[in-house]
Amino acid sequence: GTSNFNGVIQRAALNLTGQTANNKTYDASTTATISSYGSLSGVIGDDVVTLDTSGATALFDTRHIGTNKTVNITSLALSGDDGANYAIGTQTTSADITAKQLTLASATANNKTYNATSAATIASYGAINGIEGSEVVNLDPSSSSASFSDANAATGKTVTISGLLLTGADASNYTIADYQTTADITRKALTIGAPTAADKTYDAGTSATITEGTLSGFVNTETVTATATGTFSDANVGNGKTVTVSYTLADGNNNGLAANYSLADGSTTADIDPATLTIAGSTASDKTYDATVATQVAPGTLSGLINSETIIVTATGQFSDADIGTGKSVAVSYSIADGNNGGLASNYSLSDETLSADINKRAVTISGLKINDKNYDGTTTASFEAFGSLNNIAGSDVISLNSGSATAQFANANVGTHNVSLSALTLSGVKAGNYELNLPTVSAAINPKALSIVGSSAEDKEFDNGRQASVSAGTLSGFIGSQTVLASASGLFENALAGTNKKVTISYVLANGTNGGLASNYSLANQVLFADIIGGSTQIKSDELTAPVIEKQIQFETEDIKIEREEKLEIIERVERFDRLALLASLEDEKDVPSIVSDVNAATEAVIETSEPVKVSDNKEIIEETSPTQEIEAKPEEATILEEGVIEAVGDWSILSCQSTSTNKGICSIK
Repeated sequence: GTSNFNGVIQRAALNLTGQTANNKTYDASTTATISSYGSLSGVIGDDVVTLDTSGATALFDTRHIGTNKTVNITSLALSGDDGANYAIGTQTTSADITAKQLTLASATANNKTYNATSAATIASYGAINGIEGSEVVNLDPSSSSASFSDANAATGKTVTISGLLLTGADASNYTIADYQTTADITRKALTIGAPTAADKTYDAGTSATITEGTLSGFVNTETVTATATGTFSDANVGNGKTVTVSYTLADGNNNGLAANYSLADGSTTADIDPATLTIAGSTASDKTYDATVATQVAPGTLSGLINSETIIVTATGQFSDADIGTGKSVAVSYSIADGNNGGLASNYSLSDETLSADINKRAVTISGLKINDKNYDGTTTASFEAFGSLNNIAGSDVISLNSGSATAQFANANVGTHNVSLSALTLSGVKAGNYELNLPTVSAAINPKALSIVGSSAEDKEFDNGRQASVSAGTLSGFIGSQTVLASASGLFENALAGTNKKVTISYVLANGTNGGLASNYSLANQVLFADIIGGSTQIKSDELTAPVIEKQIQFETEDIKIEREEKLEIIERVERFDRLALLASLEDEKDVPSIVSDVNAATEAVIETSEPVKVSDNKEIIEETSPTQEIEAKPEEATILEEGVIEAVGDWSILSCQSTSTNKGICSIK
């Protein structure tokens, strides 16, 4: 038969094969992570069993670092249709816990001056970053080192800190990495001997030429070279001007790199001297002597200006002395002034020079030089009336006119006004050689030479109611040398009345003679002789005053008076009850009429207002002549009316005055 037994069917134990755990960096815990659970091993037949890891955990055996450390995997579960028939226990695998690498925070390295090594020093190691929890880990830098990336100077260079150690209870679980920070290797400052700057001539630039001193301060046997450039404080001329010196270094020998060194700029002083200009074509002006040495100079063309700069040049000149001369030395002084385009006179120099020019004589004139008129003497010799004074003397020069040997000559020996040539007038005085005398043009008159005549005669004549007389000329004397002239004569009795020993005025006319005798060079005065008019009457009626009394027609300038040559006299002006007319007749010499007429006009203009003819009254006796009186020279309006009918003949002139009556009759008298 069948027997029934009660029993227990134990779950089959399963295991994992191929499971792996992840290595980890120390984190002070045992926690592990599974990288692969592998596969189940021990499933029977076609049982369906699935591994469930959702609740699984994995732990290292310890928290400390190590390799192939046991990792226990627990809390695994099974699922699937047949999962309940199986069981799975703790599984193991292995993995590494590697030391945790700590880092430094805020470590700093010291800057340094180039010294040809890469060694660095640490200013501060700062703090350690990354220690887990409260574990005790300390930094031990005693065996560490620090170095720049290279030895050369630069800023922000990498400094690597290496060889750091850790101490403390938990130090074994940690490592500390090399640390990098930055620091500067500054250039090593070199020193240099004092530079010198060369003086220069103004060139509108500020560059200066520098001679460098000797460099020192190199590391080891390294060398570098230095070149210097200099810059003046400005481009203008000056002494002791500041020059800024800038240095440029270049690589030298024994690995000396310019980049590892520095050289401070310096300064010195130097001069900028004026640029020398030249001038061509200046001319000194000739001048007329003026007792000074100054003369005008026209500046020539400048050369030597920088770029487009211009300046203005003026010049003054001084002769070596003030005296006249040709090709005399002239010291020329130039002055320059600021121009355009930045041209400053202070940046240039222009040397004075010597030119030449002439000082010409100064013309001196004479004012007030006069020549005496003379009477004809057949020569051209003239004499001085006055030598006058000199004009146009320069400055304080004392110049005199030497006239002791002076001569004067008429241009013509004959009568007339002639130019006179002057000679032997000279100048004297210390500075007389600087002058030339310009003689003036002067003239003087040669007047006719007065001749004398003896033996002229006037013939008596029968009364003919006329004044003409028959005369003959006597013998002339007074000629120059052998010259002769001829004389013809005409005569007039003083009036036409009969009488004895009556005055006869003889007028002479000269004519050219022999041996060069020209009538124009001589004169012969009228003469008064005496002769008789025989028979006839010594009285005449007033209506007998006819043409012989008035020899010439005279036209006065005043419009109201006119004397015409007629057979009667007429009063043509009336002033209230009295009428006056002054009648002038030239018996022989018409040239004297204008001066007499002038006096007459002045008188008649003062008394004449109306015009009305008045006839001379008849049957008035004319008393014989009387002697001349001073009243003859009075102006007509001042003449006194003599008693009725008196006629007076005086010399060559007669004045007729007529007094009117209420019956328009006139009483005439001649004064």
